[in-house]
Amino acid sequence: MNYVIKNKHLKVVISDLGAELQSIQMINDSVELLWQLNKQVWERQAPLLFPIIGRLKDEEYKYNERTYKIPIHGFAYTSNFKIKEQLEEKITFSLTDNNITKSVYPFLFELLVTYQLDENKLIKQHTIINKGEDKMLFELGGHEGYNLSLFSGEKMEDYYLQFTNQGSLLTYTTDEDVMMNKFKKEIPLDNNKLFMSPEVFKNDALIMDNLKVREVAIKNTKNPYVVKVIFEDFKYLGIWTKYMRSNYVCIEPWSSLPDANYIDKQLLNKQDIISLQPNEKKELTYTMLFYKEES
Repeated sequence: MNYVIKNKHLKVVISDLGAELQSIQMINDSVELLWQLNKQVWERQAPLLFPIIGRLKDEEYKYNERTYKIPIHGFAYTSNFKIKEQLEEKITFSLTDNNITKSVYPFLFELLVTYQLDENKLIKQHTIINKGEDKMLFELGGHEGYNLSLFSGEKMEDYYLQFTNQGSLLTYTTDEDVMMNKFKKEIPLDNNKLFMSPEVFKNDALIMDNLKVREVAIKNTKNPYVVKVIFEDFKYLGIWTKYMRSNYVCIEPWSSLPDANYIDKQLLNKQDIISLQPNEKKELTYTMLFYKEES
């Protein structure tokens, strides 16, 4: 089921399946800023990555001498959330452990996802609570796909990512199994800009941890609309679209790195995995800002 929050600037639609965004529209212009689903291209729009990010070797990990099978990006994006609170400009979804989650993830938890409007900002807050009697391990990330075809006739190459005080990007590389390598590759920027093209994503996602300012904006050479993502609570940033001339790009704040070829399958050994003690909670928030640049 879909739910709506809105104010005088934005109208946002969210599904209780995965607490996943379905639409972000600027009300005055009726411009759709979230990529609209085309399953022949990509089967999601804005999946929530929890309790893991990315692929695991053989889709499995080890914890307390047991082996667990879990699919790419975990289970939150395929889970049905309950409504915890709904107001005109704010909504909170809740997911708790159940028999399905326990079969792939042995921890007791509650995951709260709150969307709140503030003028032309959409604030997405994640609260993770350890409901068990032992420590809990998890990763969390966003995966919003933003529209690269706001108007007829536009193409992927008309769009670019604008960074701040960033002469180049250092992105992690991956092997043939899309497992992380230790070494990174440098990508030069043009006046802090990375122009979109299929070749940017030839080796899958760009994954960075060296940004001087923890924000990035999607801009266009042919229209004034801007999407800016600010992610102070997240160490890593992924940027991805399929290796094709696509009409979307995903901006992905990540708490942790995906699986790597230089570590084993132990969940404890995943890079920057978050640990919570019993009854402890962790809040991770990022902000999406939507506006038109003055000419």
